[in-house]
Amino acid sequence: MEVCLSRFQAYNIDPSMYQIYVGDAEHLSQTLPAQTFDLIWSFGVIHHSPYPENSVAEMYKFMHKGKSSFLG
Repeated sequence: MEVCLSRFQAYNIDPSMYQIYVGDAEHLSQTLPAQTFDLIWSFGVIHHSPYPENSVAEMYKFMHKGKSSFLG
């Protein structure tokens, strides 16, 4: 969470305007609420996973279809 908040500060973004969740990208279903999101942001993490395809598949489940962005 600290790294995320420091990135927000570096880019002069107010974190209170966003929902921030921290969890295992391969098991987002255990972390995120049952809803979709317009933006899922992973910063320099997925390539460290032993199964990056699982992380991407989990993120896709939570992306708002039609107007979603994935930044990874």
